[in-house]
Amino acid sequence: GETSPSGHEAARFTTARTLSNLTWPNLKRADEAAEHLGKVSSLQELILGNSDLTGVGLARLAPLTSLGQLMLTHGSKLDDEAL
Repeated sequence: GETSPSGHEAARFTTARTLSNLTWPNLKRADEAAEHLGKVSSLQELILGNSDLTGVGLARLAPLTSLGQLMLTHGSKLDDEAL
């Protein structure tokens, strides 16, 4: 069967100094991933499709000052307060 990546796998990206675009479909434990992705200062575009990102994870992405586009599709668990 097909396996979905989970949040802890995002740690491998923290040393990527030139990663500007990342598309990660079916991300599970997205809040955990956001803790690591929030350290990839070169990210300009992040697309998380069908993830379980919550307001906690969104806050962890706040340090990404170069991020110009964040796309969340299907399944995010963001409420009005998080936005």
